[in-house]
Amino acid sequence: MRAAKHAAVVTALAVLGAVSSSFADDYGTGTPMKKSVVPSKTMEIQPKTVVGSVSAVDPQSGIFTLATIEGEAWTIQTRPTTKISAAGRPATISELKAGKQVKVRYISNGNTQTARSVEIQ
Repeated sequence: MRAAKHAAVVTALAVLGAVSSSFADDYGTGTPMKKSVVPSKTMEIQPKTVVGSVSAVDPQSGIFTLATIEGEAWTIQTRPTTKISAAGRPATISELKAGKQVKVRYISNGNTQTARSVEIQ
C-alpha cells in the first residue's frame, strides 16, 4: 500500500513539474513568454487557389470580382506582376469579362486577396 502511495506521489510531482515548466519564463515570474513567429525574408508564402465565374472587372484599378462554385463573392486584386493567361497564351486584365470562368492563384493579406496568376478558362 505504501509503495502505491509513493508511486502516486511521484507521478503527481512529475506531472506538476512538466506543467509548471511549460509556464516558466526566463525571469522567474511564472508568466508564460509569448512566442512569436516572424517570417524570414526567405520564407515563401504559399498561394491558394479559387475557381469561379467573373462577375465584374475594373481594369483601371486592377480589381475584379468572381462568384465561386459555393456562391461566395470574392474581390481579387491584381498587380503588375500578376500573370494572366487565356488558352495558354499571355493575356491582360481587359480580357477578363463577366461570365468567364477563371482559376486564380492568390495570396491573402488580411481581407485582401492578391492574384499571383489568373487563368481564363
